[in-house]
Amino acid sequence: MYRVLIADDEPIECQGLEMMLKNYFEDMEILPSVYNGVDLIRSVTEQKPDIAIVDINMPGISGLEALEILKMKEVSVKMIINTAYSDFELVQQAIVLGASDYILKPTDQEKFCHTMKRVCEIIDQEKEKDQKTKVSTQMLYQMKEIIEEEIMSSIILGTPNEKSFCLYLKEEKIKYRGSMLVAAIASERRDSTRLEKVEQIVRAELKKFCRFQTRVYQNILYFHLIPGIQTAEENYREWIENLAQVLKKKIWEQEKIEMRFGVSSWKYEFEKMGEALKESRIAVQQSAKHVTFYEKGNVIDRQAIFPDTFAEEIAVCFQRGEMEKIKKELQNKSQQIQKGHWLRENVQMEAISFLIEIYKKLHDRQELDVFCQFSYQDIMKQMKECENEEQILNQTIEVIKQFQKKTRKERKHSSYEEKAVLYMEQNYMNDISLDEVAENVGISSFYLSRLLKQKNNSTFVEILTDIRIREAILMLQQKEIRIKDIGKKVGYLNPTYFYKVFKKNTGMTVGEMKEYFDTLEEK
Repeated sequence: MYRVLIADDEPIECQGLEMMLKNYFEDMEILPSVYNGVDLIRSVTEQKPDIAIVDINMPGISGLEALEILKMKEVSVKMIINTAYSDFELVQQAIVLGASDYILKPTDQEKFCHTMKRVCEIIDQEKEKDQKTKVSTQMLYQMKEIIEEEIMSSIILGTPNEKSFCLYLKEEKIKYRGSMLVAAIASERRDSTRLEKVEQIVRAELKKFCRFQTRVYQNILYFHLIPGIQTAEENYREWIENLAQVLKKKIWEQEKIEMRFGVSSWKYEFEKMGEALKESRIAVQQSAKHVTFYEKGNVIDRQAIFPDTFAEEIAVCFQRGEMEKIKKELQNKSQQIQKGHWLRENVQMEAISFLIEIYKKLHDRQELDVFCQFSYQDIMKQMKECENEEQILNQTIEVIKQFQKKTRKERKHSSYEEKAVLYMEQNYMNDISLDEVAENVGISSFYLSRLLKQKNNSTFVEILTDIRIREAILMLQQKEIRIKDIGKKVGYLNPTYFYKVFKKNTGMTVGEMKEYFDTLEEK
């Protein structure tokens, strides 16, 4: 549909043009005609027609003068000059002022229709071009978001993606002279859940100062800062101090959250951002000051909460039935946690990792019933409900007590369902199916499926998934095993499907958990 305005000081001429438009163009909305230049300007400004058919010679402000005024106002309308003069100098002036075409009085019907069609085609082409430009702009914006997300994900995984970063620099026309990484945490742990809102405030403020990328990960807000040419290694600390003051003030004003920031050392090479990640995290946990810069000599030497030797001690106590001793040993860990300034989320992850180790040791020694499966998803849910370190340790004790209830009982013969689970434990790395397992134990797949559900309230797929995810987590703690090989080693031939199942069952990506275990080892 095209909106058309007719401007002519002769009402009969307006009516004639209206009749031709109605007779030959069904997709035209004809606006009320105007009879002078002043009304023409007003109507075009208010009604915003697509096409205006304008008589050059009108009283007051002429059509030519009106056209010049509208050009100054940058109004988007296609002007068709309608004149009784064969004076091409006036027509040329109109074309210079932006007129799309002209027709001569008396109006020739065929030429008029041809002119209208041609101008409509121009409008369609421009609309199509505008739409393509709009789509292109949206795609570029989305692509920029994807690239920025990829940059931050690669930094957090400890493998900075230089290719994506170079593409970002090219698109943003930035000459890279160095950058730094900042880790920001809420001073009060209860405020950690609102970090997404804090991130939006930070992004809005950072736009005024520099180029950046941000991401919230494990209750820490990270932002990678690329300052302008006035900031370098010599003066970046002063620049960060001032920037942090601004961010701290804005966050408090809008969300009433106190934040503190840990800043990495200046990095001239983007590939060193993996180091910057660790430095910023160390810095933010070293001091209660609102800004702490990473200083190599000031790093607190902190041991893991649950070293391998401790897991072995607890496993031995479990075999001896010394639950009170286990409880006492775990309660003693609270003092170590307080001295080490651990974040609650880190304590949760350490506790889960410790429980996996205990489970594995007891399982390998055949201390546990085959149906005592370790569900990472269930344990994680229980740990997240804990509000402090004491509750986390108490929950750890409760899980070990659950293990005690599922110790292996002496029996001469194993049941079908036990044989099935044992077969899955021994063959999880292969592409096994319910039919294969049922055939191995000597019953139908339908009967085995029912037995598993009755005995363990779990399906075949759920049990096999728990086994595979548990083994994958254990492999992630081994430096010599590459991430891309783990899926195949635990029975998933499709890496993408493995990543999806792992994230669904653990709440973390494979890369995020690997990075977490690497960080624990360094600590």
